[in-house]
Amino acid sequence: MTKKLIESKLGNEIIFDFINLNPKEDLDFISSIIINDFKGKVLEEGIAPYNFGFKIFELNDLAFKLYYDDYVEMGLILLKTDKEKNELLRQLAEAILKIIKERNKKI
Repeated sequence: MTKKLIESKLGNEIIFDFINLNPKEDLDFISSIIINDFKGKVLEEGIAPYNFGFKIFELNDLAFKLYYDDYVEMGLILLKTDKEKNELLRQLAEAILKIIKERNKKI
């Protein structure tokens, strides 16, 4: 299955969903990419019953949530709606997906 990124809207918010990843395994994998490759900082994290989890990150002046859910898979969303920062989040999501694909080839 091809790993890809899909952009969707929820009201005024834009969500960047990672498709065809295993959410439970890849939450930590993507988190490590954000922390180690991009020098992001975890501000908060939580795992709830019924297969939902999230981590809130700060990267430069970009604050966003990485989440997984059995129904919507895994995605990135800004904490505050901002068109300019949506483009930065899109670029980050694309860079993360590229790293995932490269590292999966090595396994």
